[in-house]
Amino acid sequence: MKNNNDMLTTIQGLRSFDELLNLGILTQSVKLKSDLLKSISSVNQSENNAYNRDQNEGLPCSEIIDVYYSDGRQNIVSKEKFDIQNKTDRITINPIVGSSRSSILVQIKVEGKDMCFDSDSKILLNFRDGSKTEVSHESYDNCDGETIIFLGKIFGEQSFNILNELKYKEVESIRIWMKNSLKTVILSRTESRQLINSIDCLSSYLNK
Repeated sequence: MKNNNDMLTTIQGLRSFDELLNLGILTQSVKLKSDLLKSISSVNQSENNAYNRDQNEGLPCSEIIDVYYSDGRQNIVSKEKFDIQNKTDRITINPIVGSSRSSILVQIKVEGKDMCFDSDSKILLNFRDGSKTEVSHESYDNCDGETIIFLGKIFGEQSFNILNELKYKEVESIRIWMKNSLKTVILSRTESRQLINSIDCLSSYLNK
């Protein structure tokens, strides 16, 4: 895989999904992220309704994950789209398996007007065991409140480690720094367990 810094510079310089998908492929890494973002776009167009459950603890993965085909593409997604709101701050989380089945993409949407992500934006995951993990915004710059966490060994050791943390550790809160605002949401114990179960089940579909 070629220089990751070049890849991130290219991705961050874009302004929309369309620009990314129409981008001339400069490196294998850029092509990979382009393919992955295509799968997110496809899922978002096809999935209009979230499955609502109070709890999915103990359920088999077939009850937690949805597998379907759209335009010849296999989509593997969490049935649960997490909608987390505390007071005035609200985010939605939508985990899916990337199109190459080598990674998991966690799409985060911050609700509100002029929620702008740029190269300095970051996400802080606070776990119930007291540990913390910081994740950089590595998707395209936008003011639509959208960012993506890329998880998996294919993106390097840090992304792989974060994937394992999300599989085994409960997220207590998520803090997001954007260009012009800061948002924080606190997950209930049920939401924390549901997120673990979704990430763990999605991981079972990854190529070994």
